[in-house]
Amino acid sequence: MFHGTRPVSIDSKGRAAIPASFREPLGAASGNKLVLTLSLHSNGCLWVYPRYFWEQISEKVSKLSDTSPQNRLAKLRLISMAEMLEPDANWRILIPSEQRDAAALEREARFVGSGTRYEIWNIEALARARGDTAESLDVYEASEELKNISF
Repeated sequence: MFHGTRPVSIDSKGRAAIPASFREPLGAASGNKLVLTLSLHSNGCLWVYPRYFWEQISEKVSKLSDTSPQNRLAKLRLISMAEMLEPDANWRILIPSEQRDAAALEREARFVGSGTRYEIWNIEALARARGDTAESLDVYEASEELKNISF
């Protein structure tokens, strides 16, 4: 399971170093073979998967019927935006400009653990998604499923 939040800098070429505390779990889970893709949500983040896990997901998504607009959108966001990556010796990955633009990534971003994947976020988009803004909902009103979890 991937967890935690760390700042990350993206250089002018689009390279970002995976935070040191994330390297061991990610390397162990992936053999340093990663996939970067756009999230399914319009919240402004990229998803980073170990390649073996991505292969399972992409197989399932590829089999979805094209008759559903939601399925077609999922394929466009996940499959067409997927890039196979291997970190260099310094654990840097190259985030292609199309993905950086789609997620509105700037020089400073956040690398966020999210269970089965890591996410790369625009700082402001992450604050909004986490509810760090004045307009955020009370988390206990957001989901019946969430109410069933004891914190």
